[in-house]
Amino acid sequence: MTAEEAKKLLEVMVRIRLFDTTIGELKNEAYKDPTVKYRGATHLCVGQEAAEAPINIVLRPDDYVTSNHRGHGHSISKGTDTKAMMAEMFGREAGCCKGKGGSMHVA
Repeated sequence: MTAEEAKKLLEVMVRIRLFDTTIGELKNEAYKDPTVKYRGATHLCVGQEAAEAPINIVLRPDDYVTSNHRGHGHSISKGTDTKAMMAEMFGREAGCCKGKGGSMHVA
């Protein structure tokens, strides 16, 4: 692994951790904002980022990823826009699955 690949891997791992930590805080109502209400199930991959982050290094851009119920990191590693993913978590039309997939069906 080159130094550049290692740096990219670490950056992706940090992005995955930040996204899932934020989702966890929203789910646990850490922000105490009544307008922010996360509903539904979610399975976080905190502590497992190193298993998901290498996807961006070893796969080609046109490769597909089939994920499991902890798929946020796979999607982030593949390059899915995190704003669209967050919108998906809240069932918004701007979500990467038009708000229909939720946490466990991000694509």
